Amino acid sequence: MNLKKLVLACFILVCLGCKTKNATIIDESGEKVSSEISQAYYDQSLAEIISFLNTIDAIIKKADFEAWQKHCSEAYLKHYAHPEVLKELSQRPMLKTQNLKLKTLKDYFLQVFIPSRLELGNLTIDKLEFITPTRVKVLVRINNASYLLYLLEKDDKNNWKISLW
Repeated sequence: MNLKKLVLACFILVCLGCKTKNATIIDESGEKVSSEISQAYYDQSLAEIISFLNTIDAIIKKADFEAWQKHCSEAYLKHYAHPEVLKELSQRPMLKTQNLKLKTLKDYFLQVFIPSRLELGNLTIDKLEFITPTRVKVLVRINNASYLLYLLEKDDKNNWKISLW
């Protein structure tokens, strides 16, 4: 893990002096680094993420591709716009049986992203797993099991974005 990030995280904890919540932070090599985040930071992030996901739900209901793009990281958009990724996704049984071929990022949004979220219905966040203070896994509970709903990352303007890492 970047030493600067770890020092910053520790500094934030010391400065806040709040109750802490256990989190697992994983560095770039896959090594787990035990860490804690403040309860205040967790609660603030949870409120921000709930608001963010309500916005995403509204975007999904309107099928607003342009608005959705503004809520995704550049890496996420670049990945799902790549022709090889679209081709691979087109081979999945659900799309293949419907003879759907993804050719653009908009196809992905309309034929994969929206249906996958609508199929899940209204979900409640089970917990947030912080990878770093700016990267989080959003988990939901379905039939007594936790499932990953989103990977989110804060951008340089401190806004949450749908991401991948």
